Amino acid sequence: MLVFVTPHQFMEGICKMLVGKIRPEAEGISVIKDMEMKKEGPCLISKLITDMLSINCCVLMGANIANEARIAVEKFSEEKIGYQHSKEVAQRWTKLFSQSYFVVSAVSFFWNISYKSAEELVND
Repeated sequence: MLVFVTPHQFMEGICKMLVGKIRPEAEGISVIKDMEMKKEGPCLISKLITDMLSINCCVLMGANIANEARIAVEKFSEEKIGYQHSKEVAQRWTKLFSQSYFVVSAVSFFWNISYKSAEELVND
């Protein structure tokens, strides 16, 4: 299981370095701001990881919002792990991230979650 935590603008270069070095059965999760604007239009980082590395990549939304440091100070918060391929894998991630003060649930069709989360960041 791989956790991707790096500024989103570096992910394409990092993925290029990782191509061919990751087992095909590996599972990934991105806790990165999931949308980057490119000339071609919006790019979802979790989809970039999936496409470039040929692995399933879930996404944990909202954990990186600095102005809401609720998680860091162990105040109650809840977020979603979005998945496209495997609910079972997403549920394993929820077990890893969940705490008594941080409730994590799995939801399908995460491209929708990524767009919604990015929209909320823009509108704040």
